[in-house]
Order: sequence, then structure tokens, then C-alpha cells
Amino acid sequence: MEDKNKQSSKPTMRVSIIVAFIILIVVSFSSITGLIYYYTKHAFREMVEDLMNKVAQRVKVETKNHFEPAVSEILFFTSASEKKIINFNDFDQIENLFLERLKLVDSIEMLNLGLDDGSFIMLKRMPDGSLHTKIVRNGVATWKQRKVKSDVVVSTQMDPKDGYDPRKRPWFTGAKGKKDLFWTDVYVFFADKKPGITVSKAFYIDNKLAGVMAADIGLEDLSRFISKMKVSRSGEIFILDGNENVTACPEKVSDGKCLLLKPLSEMKASLYKKTEKKIRSISNIDNKPLSFNVGKKEYSLLTLLLPVPEGRNWKVVILVPSSDFLTRLLAITKKALFLIIFLFIGALITGVFVSHQMSKPLRGLVKEVDKIRSFDFSTSTEISQSGFQEIENVLESVENMKMGLRALEKYVPKDLVKILLAQQSDPQLGGSIQDLAIFFSDIEGFTSISEELDPQSLTEFLGDYLDAMSSTIRYHQGTVDKFIGDAVMAFWGAPLNVENPEKCACIAALQCQRGITELSRKFPDRPPFRTRIGIDSGSVLVGNIGSSTRFNYTVIGDHVNQASRLEGINKIYGTSIIISENVHKKIGTGFITRKLDLVTVKGKSKPVYIYELLSTDDDEEDTVSNQRLEIWNRAFELYLSGDFKTALPLFNDGKTSWPEDVAFKVFYDRCQLMIDNPPVDSWTGVYAIKTK
Repeated sequence: MEDKNKQSSKPTMRVSIIVAFIILIVVSFSSITGLIYYYTKHAFREMVEDLMNKVAQRVKVETKNHFEPAVSEILFFTSASEKKIINFNDFDQIENLFLERLKLVDSIEMLNLGLDDGSFIMLKRMPDGSLHTKIVRNGVATWKQRKVKSDVVVSTQMDPKDGYDPRKRPWFTGAKGKKDLFWTDVYVFFADKKPGITVSKAFYIDNKLAGVMAADIGLEDLSRFISKMKVSRSGEIFILDGNENVTACPEKVSDGKCLLLKPLSEMKASLYKKTEKKIRSISNIDNKPLSFNVGKKEYSLLTLLLPVPEGRNWKVVILVPSSDFLTRLLAITKKALFLIIFLFIGALITGVFVSHQMSKPLRGLVKEVDKIRSFDFSTSTEISQSGFQEIENVLESVENMKMGLRALEKYVPKDLVKILLAQQSDPQLGGSIQDLAIFFSDIEGFTSISEELDPQSLTEFLGDYLDAMSSTIRYHQGTVDKFIGDAVMAFWGAPLNVENPEKCACIAALQCQRGITELSRKFPDRPPFRTRIGIDSGSVLVGNIGSSTRFNYTVIGDHVNQASRLEGINKIYGTSIIISENVHKKIGTGFITRKLDLVTVKGKSKPVYIYELLSTDDDEEDTVSNQRLEIWNRAFELYLSGDFKTALPLFNDGKTSWPEDVAFKVFYDRCQLMIDNPPVDSWTGVYAIKTK
């Protein structure tokens, strides 16, 4: 049987259910939250990367579209010149063509034509939108100024000392000797202080260099286009040349400073400055998005090489802090978390309710089982109904079991089994020798009484009598062994250890007699159950006696038989309680007794004194007078000494004064018999009892 302390260390079912609910809820909701966060973050990342790709492609297309008109113009003029469709020496014709092209193509800031002899014509878009012409012939420069949005020349200036020689310009020298387009580095245009780039191409007549056609392309429109692109709340887009200089940037970032062609790392407000070291440490970053961390912050980066200008390694850079989209993700996750917390509280309340609904009847069931273990089979009103069929079935089974046990306890000494169970050992066939006090009782004349009563009344009267007897015995720590008809057998000292079992047995015997008297007063119409009791003590075998299938916890031994005979001896002396000499010695003071006789019982040769138990010293209802005991004791001693003639009148006085005391008459008759028939000289005063 498991120790209760071990049991108490185990969690209760209610706590287990609640903990299981909490673990299940936490694991489930944590997993769901984690999955939601992971997949939502993944989806956001894919969305941002897709957006970055789309933006990069749009920038790529826009850049190509921005440069394409100038390239087309260059290719057209050079091809037309080589095919002699255009007379490149006719600067008036060239000027008119240039004028029309600048009106149509906003991205071209300036068209240049430099000839191999040093002649030069340029048509330039000024900051105010007007178109100016510069022509150099034989070292003399001619400037033509026009009105805004008009072809009318408002002034012409000659400068013979201009000294401009196109053949020394980078766009000329770079294109010279090549058949493909030549692109300059980005530089700041002198007139409007805006960044731009020049594309040029040489043309040849009869395989001889005739001249170079060039177009200046402003980059401000690219910056304006980028500023309108939105990749995220604080994401940044740049176009960089091969030297990592900003060629186009959003106005909100550049604050005008990108026009100075600073490296991107020097942009004060640039994210690139914060992440430049990390970006430079990453290889193979072109053309596909990637993520990296700088400190605790995460960034997404995309760089895409641009096809134009050819050979200059221009690229578009898109840099987005992950917090831009994670902020929204966190907001969604926060809402989901609030919902989950709400559901968690709801589920927890449900778990507590369910555990209460399950554990409450089970706690009541445990109490009922403990009561059954203590042999309390009374019907309980504490067990509540359960909403679960299985628990309801268990509760019903327990009640049915209690009903059966209530019937069984009528046949089994409940207190005895309770004590044996408390010893926490399985019942085994066998016993041990112990010193116990044994109690036997019987109703005087019960056979005659039973003949006068109908069975129902007899059963009822006897039931009340045995209830009174057994309850008194149990109250005084005795063990009711069995009922033998109207007789009661009990003992003290086992299985429960009792201090001075003889004393407990004597007190119980006196209380039994008093209880019988009260029962007679309560039911005066019933026949009185005058009860005789015998008590002996000594070493007996006590334990589980019987077969392997049925035990009887009982006592066996000579002292058991002796107690039974003492009960029967009461018939001779008209007494109610007779105790043995062993009992008399062990109860000590506190009781009123009288030495009743010196006898040998049937089957025994050794004489023993027997005593009548009259009352306790403090019994206020004791009716035995000291005079009566003094007369008895003096007369009994004379009797034992053989002085029958002196003892006879004393016994006669007692018989006369206390006619209800049968013992006086018994010894009066004995003395008279001894006087009439004197005993032998060896007479010892022992009275041999021949019956059981």
C-alpha cells in the first residue's frame, strides 16, 4: 500500500489538467504565433524583394529611355554625315537640325559637332530654357542668343580670341579612332551646375576622320524620376557610376548635394553610409536581393547593372531597412498576439472550468473512497453530478458498492477490519501468542424468552440488545469477535494495543450491565434481558483463523474457554459478572469486588479463586454496602478455614438482610451440608464445578 506522504507529493488531477491546458495552449499558440510571424515575414520579404526588383527594372528601363534619344541622335547624325545625306560642313543646316532636335528631346542638354579641322558647332539648352548657339570657325567664335521658347536670335556676339578647340575635349579625343559610342564620366555642367554625361561618336569620310558628334545628357530628370519611386517608408534608391559616385538620387536624400557628385558613402542622410562596410564585404550581390545585418538592424539590398552607358558599370542600388516592412508585420503580429492572449484567457478559463467539472466529483469520490477505507458506508450528499459519462458511471458504481458494503458490514466486524487496514498489511492466515482479556456474555433464560416472543419481535429486541452491548465494548477499545445467538464474545489487546486490557474489559462489562438496565427502563414492556458476563485474561493465540478463502479474526486458547466457563458459573451464585484471579490481580485498585469462591472448573484440576465484579470505586449508583461486604468476607474466610458453625449464622444474616444476593444462600446451604456431613481432614475449601 502506497504511503500517503508519497501520494500527497503527486499533483492533483485539477492541477494536472490546468497545467496540461496551459502547456497545450502555450505550445499551440506559440507555434501558431511563430508560424504566423515566420510566414508573414517571409511573405513580406518576398513582397519587398519583388517590389525592389520591379523598381530596379523600372529604373533600368527609365535610364535606357533617358539615354536612348541622345544615342539615336548621335547615330543618326553620324550615319547621315558618313552617307553624305547631311553636309556636316554646312553649319547653318546643322544648326537648324540641332535646334529641332533639342526642342523634341528634353533629356539632351547640348549637341556638339567638332570637325577634324577644329571647326565646331554647339547648340545648348540654357538654365532658363532658351537655346544658344556657338560656332567656331578658324578660331573665331560666334555666339547666338535666342529668346525663351523662340527661334528668334536676339543677339550675336563675336569673339576672335575664344580659342576653343573641340579636338582637345574629352568627348572628341575619347571617340577619335573608335567606331563605337564613347561615354564620358559624369561631370558637372559648367552653365547650370548640374550633373550630366556626354556621349559621342566619330564619323569617317573615305576612312578618314571627319569629325565627332556629341550630345550632353542631363541627369536631373533621373533624380526626379527616382524621387517619385517608392519602395518603402525609408528605403533609398541611387544610381551610381563605376566610381561609386551618385549620378541620380531622390531629392529627399540628396538635399541638392548629390549634384556635387560626392561618393554615396559621404551622403550624410544615406543608409549606404551606415551599411557601406558590410555591403563591400559581400560578393556576388548583383542582380538579386539579399539580406544582411548591421548591428541589430536588418537590411535588404539589391544592385542591378545598367546597360547604359555602355562600359561605365552604372548600377541602380536599392537599400531598404527591414524595419520598414517589419513594423507593419509587428503590428499584425501584435494584433494576432492580442487575439491569441484573449483566446488563451478564454481557453484557460475553459480549462479551469473543465478541470473543476472533472475534479470536483473526483475529489468527492476520493473522500468517499477514503470513507469506505475507514468503513464509513453512509450515503453522501457531497458528491455532485458530473457532466462526463465516465465519471458519472464511476460515481454510480461507488454508490452501488457502498450499498453492498453497508449490507456486508452487518456480517463483518467493521471496527476490526478498520484497525487491520490501518496496520497497512495484507491479511495472512495465522496468528501470534498475546496476553489478552477475554469477555463472554449470555442472556439468562433466553430460550424461554425466545419461546414466548414471535420471531420479528425477538429479532428486534435482540438487535437492540446486541447494539447496546457491542457499541459499549467498542467504545472501551474492545474487539467484538462474534455473536453466538444471544451470546457475545469480545477481547481486548488485539489488534489494537490497549493499556491494561483487563481494566478496559471490566469497565466495559459494568457499562454493559448499566446499558441493559437503561434499555429495560426504555422498553418496560419487553422481557428483561438479565445478562451474565465472564472475564479471564492470559496468553492466547490471536489472528486470522480459518481457511484460505475465509478468515475469522479471533482468539483460541485455554483462557478463552475459561472466560466462557466463568460466564456460566454466574448461574450458581446468582451473580452478573465474574472475573478470574488473573484479571483481579491486574485491574488493581479502582474496582469493588468480592472473593466469590475457590473452584476447579471442568477439565482443570488446579483450583482458582473467582471474584464477583460489583462496581468501580467512584460509581455513584453503587448499592453494595460496606456492611454486606464485611459480613461476606468474614463468613467466607471462616468457610475456607472449615469453621462452618461460626460461618453459618453470618451467611444466614446476609441471606436474611440481602435476600437478592443468592451467594449468601448458596454458602449457607454448603455450611449446613458440611455440618451435617463433616468433610475429611484433607478438605481445602475447593468447590469442584462439574458443568461447563
